[in-house]
Amino acid sequence: MLNNYPHKILDHLRKLYPACVTALMIAALQVSLVWVVSGENNWLDAFQRLTQRDSLWYIDIANRGYQHDPVDLSASTIEVGNNNVAFFPGYPLVIRLVSQVFGIPSEIALYIASQIACWLFWLQFLLFMERWAVPLSLRILGSLAVAVYPTAFFLVVGYSESLFLSTLLGYLYWSRSNCSVGWVLAGLSGCLMTATRIVGLPLIGLPILKLLRIRFANGVPLFDLDIKGFDAKWFLTSLIAGLGGLSFFFFCAIQFGDWNLYLKLQQMGWEVTPDYKAFFQWQHYIPSGQMIQEFFWLVEDRLSWADRLSKLAVAATFWALWALSVLDWGICLRNRRIARPERFDFFLIAWTMFYFTVTGLASVGMRSMIRYCFPIYVLLVLAVIHLATNFINNRIKLWRKRVYLQVAYQSIVASLFFIAGFIQVYLIWRYAQHIWVA
Repeated sequence: MLNNYPHKILDHLRKLYPACVTALMIAALQVSLVWVVSGENNWLDAFQRLTQRDSLWYIDIANRGYQHDPVDLSASTIEVGNNNVAFFPGYPLVIRLVSQVFGIPSEIALYIASQIACWLFWLQFLLFMERWAVPLSLRILGSLAVAVYPTAFFLVVGYSESLFLSTLLGYLYWSRSNCSVGWVLAGLSGCLMTATRIVGLPLIGLPILKLLRIRFANGVPLFDLDIKGFDAKWFLTSLIAGLGGLSFFFFCAIQFGDWNLYLKLQQMGWEVTPDYKAFFQWQHYIPSGQMIQEFFWLVEDRLSWADRLSKLAVAATFWALWALSVLDWGICLRNRRIARPERFDFFLIAWTMFYFTVTGLASVGMRSMIRYCFPIYVLLVLAVIHLATNFINNRIKLWRKRVYLQVAYQSIVASLFFIAGFIQVYLIWRYAQHIWVA
């Protein structure tokens, strides 16, 4: 049996090769787009020019570790190099690792780490479609839908977007893998996910939810657990996944004597105060006519324009979540052949992340939500791809083949892609000019 392992590994690598190359090409196109729009002559100058805001904090943490001065605590005095515990450690740790492995400064490792994580994100996005046997045309459409999202360029700049998304998809992918070490890879992905962003912590119960769903479907009592067998590994997966974020709070308690220091500094430096009722307030999901008009006319106040874009993203994400959740539920009721468990996971995680991001950012007028809605959008795209593939595989027709319907559908999709792509290019230009984006 041991002699077969090298052959199995080679077979897996051969299967991964097309996805690896395709993911690398997509990531390279994203890097090239940012490079071209920045107006610089070479890659290094282009991306070093983009270092700003959160990127500076990540570099500081990677270089000096966490610093905290309990005497100097106010919104006006919290700046880079001073009280930097307001950021989770996942991305700074990866920056330090890349810096030490390749012997390069943290300022460059910041972008190398981000772009490697971007490649891993696209790889796992493509692996999901490979697992579902998605038709080529649908794979291209799904990849374009993600690539044209207005803040998709954050995947290749000095932010934690790509690391969080790559670990989130890794957690989801390996949690549903039949591989013997799938639960270990899911746990490790989840550990880095929760170490990267606090919103990852509510997601660690996914493997246990999967276990309970399997037991319910098989008629096994929910609390009759086999601790030594199948059940134990999924409990361990959730435990390992939670260690990343929980260990950060434990570190704060030991090092600084306050486990809640992260949330306190978020409140003092960025005025982020959780409002757990904000999710249920309808005014966040119904933008005013004046705000929409000012957004499309690109009002002179450039800062407020970006914040209006984030508010519109909240409304659009909320209604997209509702529409797709209800549509998926209705379709599954009418067509029993349509498999739903995997999409259920996507919708559940998307709603969970949306709730906690709205809860956290309502106090600052939904600032940066266009960026924080991106992971939710990716999950919705995957859910739609999975549903459409189920329709194709089961030969279920969404509508009769009328030419005018196909033309209308293609025109709407092309128009939406063009508008989203145009907004992304404009946001890259703003970002390159150090104008507030998200």
